[in-house]
Amino acid sequence: MRLQRALTDAATSNLISHAAGLRAAATVGRLQQVAVQLSTSRETPGSLGRLLATATGTTAAQQAAFIERYARHEGTAQALWSSLRKDPAFGDAVVGDLQLSLQLGTLAANHPPLVAALRQSGVRHASQTATLETEGWRKLLQTQIDGKPVGVPAGIKGATEPERQTNYIALLKERSARAFPTAHVAKTLKTLPTWQASTAVAFLDLNPDFNVLTAGINSSLAAPTVVMRPSSMPSCQRPGRARSVASVTSSWCVLMTRRSGRQEPPRTRARLAERAAPERPTSAGRPRSP
Repeated sequence: MRLQRALTDAATSNLISHAAGLRAAATVGRLQQVAVQLSTSRETPGSLGRLLATATGTTAAQQAAFIERYARHEGTAQALWSSLRKDPAFGDAVVGDLQLSLQLGTLAANHPPLVAALRQSGVRHASQTATLETEGWRKLLQTQIDGKPVGVPAGIKGATEPERQTNYIALLKERSARAFPTAHVAKTLKTLPTWQASTAVAFLDLNPDFNVLTAGINSSLAAPTVVMRPSSMPSCQRPGRARSVASVTSSWCVLMTRRSGRQEPPRTRARLAERAAPERPTSAGRPRSP
């Protein structure tokens, strides 16, 4: 381990005593034990244990075992999750439950009461947070968890409690929109009458994991995990189907430009608006893609 090697090297360089270098393995082991105990405790403010306590599909023993595995793991996070999925003591269901609480915790700025309220409200996928509006978040912050309202974490700034709540909600909406752009775009498009029955919205509803910012259109549409239903998406039966889905990316650019207040050159705005328009039937009855 890196810490153990650092202690050993320090002893070799006479930065610490030779005896301390010999005890490096035992010292690191003890530090890990203390770290795991503090992280597992639900009484430690901001601890991983308090956050994982919201994972209702796992036991306290599984949560403690995960924290210990996490503390000792030196590889990538992907490798850790992969090994846990193969471990009979965990498996896919437990891993999914742990991941959901961790994802919600990241979005909520490590505020366990809000994570508990989100899960209690029926959230089964972190992307669902991108569909919440201001009043939805406000209602969650007023939810009673363990006899107390969820409230706002201490680190949120504001001169008054209402101001702190407003700032926290703004943070939550910003984080969820950036973490799950596809769900955010789909929610926004559904508020626009000309888009509600569009090919793009049908596609996004069927493929919540499709990322409108990073996905390659052609390769994504060819992927076996992408769901295509001709009955709800007539243009999917035609070679030009990628263009109608690609227009969602342009829509996102337009929506984010409006949201941020950033002004694009007139020619750029016109081009984005033209590409973002939903398909319109021609006189021959064939869809015309932007």
